[in-house]
Amino acid sequence: SRDSTCAFAERCLTEMEIPFKIIKRENNNLAMARNDIIWESKTRWIYMIDADCQMDSSTWPELIGLWKNDPNIAARGGSQKFPHSSEILILLDEMRKSYLGHFGSTQMKNHGSSAHYVEHISTTHVLYDREALEKIGGFNPLLKSSAEDLDLSLRLRSHGYKLQFIPQSFVWH
Repeated sequence: SRDSTCAFAERCLTEMEIPFKIIKRENNNLAMARNDIIWESKTRWIYMIDADCQMDSSTWPELIGLWKNDPNIAARGGSQKFPHSSEILILLDEMRKSYLGHFGSTQMKNHGSSAHYVEHISTTHVLYDREALEKIGGFNPLLKSSAEDLDLSLRLRSHGYKLQFIPQSFVWH
């Protein structure tokens, strides 16, 4: 981050007495930065969210709730929504829901109202099982800033893991 995000995060986490570690990387390789998180983490679960997203707090229980029912789930993710504060945002949201607007990505498709398995989970809003990520070697560092989540999804599935989409869990994007 080139702004004061790190200082703000450090201040907030310190005030809340939440243990944390800030990892700084200079080379702008998103896949490698995500791998740093995986290798440095000691927790079972790793939550990833895009910097320009805000999670709705009521959706967190939806994301973690059913994991114990299936130990083969490596990732659980949800959708993203635009705050509809103007006509242009409504139009942009409709465009993003089309194949052209988001290249057919899972998080923008209409998935109904119940949790189910999918082929791809976007890193926009996802909770990963760290052990599964370690077993497959994490993100591919050759994919510096695009398609790294698609590649990861394919490799997780090829190792027998499942990816679960939770429609009730979303972020504002």
